Amino acid sequence: MAGALKGAQLFIQKRLVENLKAVHADYGNHVQSLLNKYSAENKKNTEVHVYSRPGASAIDVKPYCKCPQGA
Repeated sequence: MAGALKGAQLFIQKRLVENLKAVHADYGNHVQSLLNKYSAENKKNTEVHVYSRPGASAIDVKPYCKCPQGA
């Protein structure tokens, strides 16, 4: 259950956990602890990786003009 919920918005997670606790407190607490674990793991893996290819860059823009010099 927590694995399927880990990508949901926080308010949805909280609402479902509260509903689960109302039905079965231990199960709701277990799902909450797993969501907390997934959240902590996700915070560790929030680095941004930038990949680039060798060669021409999309940022390296040179003016394109076939006009004769001085025109």
